[in-house]
Amino acid sequence: MKSGTRVNGQATIKRLLKFSAAEIKRNGVANYDLDDVLRRSKTSKGSLYHHFGSKNGLIAATQSNILSADLGEDNQRLRAFIESAKSKDEMLAILDFAITHGITSDSAQTRKRRIQALAFAQHDKLLALQLKNDQIEASEYLAGTLQIAQDRGYFAPSVSCRGFAFWIQGAVFGHLLVEIAEDATLEEEWTATMRRALDTFVR
Repeated sequence: MKSGTRVNGQATIKRLLKFSAAEIKRNGVANYDLDDVLRRSKTSKGSLYHHFGSKNGLIAATQSNILSADLGEDNQRLRAFIESAKSKDEMLAILDFAITHGITSDSAQTRKRRIQALAFAQHDKLLALQLKNDQIEASEYLAGTLQIAQDRGYFAPSVSCRGFAFWIQGAVFGHLLVEIAEDATLEEEWTATMRRALDTFVR
């Protein structure tokens, strides 16, 4: 009996997270409609509170799942591209593209979701802890990817792969500010500055 209850509980959690993720992608956290999530997922408020404690608990768990998946996908694709690079210039072009355009077609939305989650985490300790752990894990993976490039001689051994990894992520977040400005000249200036900074790592 307990086993069946546990399985049903896991199915409810999975279902709620699925429809909650769709709601966030559709309307964002600010306009999140819990009643619509419950209606679409055919779940009672009692089940929601039992598994997640509150609306904020569900949003926090959903944000964590989405961001973890985003980070994992981006990191895996970037590593595959770096491993296929045949020269320093090719690696530089890959990093350039990753920072300015992202690895996936949804990269702009991914950046926005990360910013939203970071803002939301200021008021939710559970989400803040989960984001911290996810970010550390993703950063270590990215550092490992950069280590592959460094071992091939694509940039100087004196460069810290971990430091470089966090610099890249900082540039990715910074690009969102440029996108928000919707200024073509600023976009060109930012891109030129980013490329000059990136070039210092590999020349």
